[in-house]
Amino acid sequence: MASITVKQPDAYIDDIYKLFMREYNEGESGWGQFLDSSRHNQQVGRYGTSSGAIVLSLAGHSKDVTSRSVAEKLDRYLHSDNPDDLAHLSQNLPLLFIYLGLNKLGHEGAGTAFERISERQLASGLWGSYWLNDAHHDESESVLVSSVALVALGLGGQNGEWLTRAAKQLERYYFRHPELHRPYAPVVFAALSLVLGGGISRRTVSEVARYANRSLSLSDKYVYFFDYKESDDKWSREYFIVPVALFVPLVICEEGIPGSYRLKGEEVIKRLEELLDKNGGAYRPRETDRIAALEHGLAALALDQYARCKDKKGVRYKLNQALYELRKEREGLDKLGSYLMAIAYLMLVIIIIAVPAYNINIGPVEDAFVKASLFIMPLIESPQAMTSRILGR
Repeated sequence: MASITVKQPDAYIDDIYKLFMREYNEGESGWGQFLDSSRHNQQVGRYGTSSGAIVLSLAGHSKDVTSRSVAEKLDRYLHSDNPDDLAHLSQNLPLLFIYLGLNKLGHEGAGTAFERISERQLASGLWGSYWLNDAHHDESESVLVSSVALVALGLGGQNGEWLTRAAKQLERYYFRHPELHRPYAPVVFAALSLVLGGGISRRTVSEVARYANRSLSLSDKYVYFFDYKESDDKWSREYFIVPVALFVPLVICEEGIPGSYRLKGEEVIKRLEELLDKNGGAYRPRETDRIAALEHGLAALALDQYARCKDKKGVRYKLNQALYELRKEREGLDKLGSYLMAIAYLMLVIIIIAVPAYNINIGPVEDAFVKASLFIMPLIESPQAMTSRILGR
């Protein structure tokens, strides 16, 4: 019988790389906010170019001529005296992605970006939305910006007691008003896990486990608005769109994360890969969505993190998988449908695990369980999703 070839995460990263290269603005050595714009009218920016740098690195092209040009472009942003560049880099979020892009490409400019990130840390150990200078900066801690900071620094390989203190402070700020931060909770969980590893608190582990059972769509996005000073006497307003689901797989290999959350990450990866296959390497959860460069950079990071541990699946993994399927909310299903799906899934899990493990002969009762499961499940969920869920990747 012919073997079935399963497309690997690095192949999907390569698809994203090809998408970036089709939209590469060679004259400006970078990318704009979107990857579906005309090359002749493409605006090159910090988020797009940083995302391109991340993808170039993860696709194995960090030493290419294009990568060198992109790295130099990002480095020039850091040293520019152009008022527009200075205004944008007073915002902490663009600076964080420039750091990560340069870090992934191994460019020395990452050190300069890291120094600025460190200098902008508030006395609490967290970060605000902007920092124009010592006299003009955001003195209020932002849980979202601080989370993105720790994610970028964690993925960039930074560590140390100062970073651990920042993560523990972030944890405290999250639990002051958790209901306010839950819309982007995976960003916070990624920050804590990447920095603290197995040292995350039991309270956080419980919060992550509860979140894992919630329904989460790839189209779920959180829009973060903030005001910032772009000069001593001029204020502006900016926003940052958070593709929440893409932060879940970033911690799929980290210690201390509940098994149910790892499975939530795998579920996100599976849906991500389906979308990339459907759209020729483009991440577009809804037909009306623009092809955003930043989301593709995060998608490549998610795939790369998943690839590190996708084959580590023992007995404990199977048990976690069964519990996750029983507990989780299912998008588009009412409570009765979720219960029926859980019961049907449990029937098949028992049969699939018990029969080969104990050399059990299937009798009339077990046969009835299987037939009942196979009858119920397609009524609730598509055969493709059902098969994937039962057999795994």
